[in-house]
Amino acid sequence: MRCAFICTLRRWAFDLIELDGDDLRHEPIERRKAALAKLIRRAKTGLVLNEHIDEPGDVVFRHACKLGLEGIVSKRLGSPTAAAARGTGSG
Repeated sequence: MRCAFICTLRRWAFDLIELDGDDLRHEPIERRKAALAKLIRRAKTGLVLNEHIDEPGDVVFRHACKLGLEGIVSKRLGSPTAAAARGTGSG
């Protein structure tokens, strides 16, 4: 007997650090996420944008715990990537 399973794989994207060879690490997170959202809309590949939640960290943490999530990705609005802030990495 043969069984077939159909699985849906979803990958969650939360940041975009490079686009078409351009280093975006110094751009504010809002611009990087806007560019990422545009790419995801065009791709239609099961890639899901991790939307911004405008709530205090403790509220987000409690909600994540209630949902049984593994973790939280947190970025301050207007911020570059951590590597850009430290001056590390290429570019």
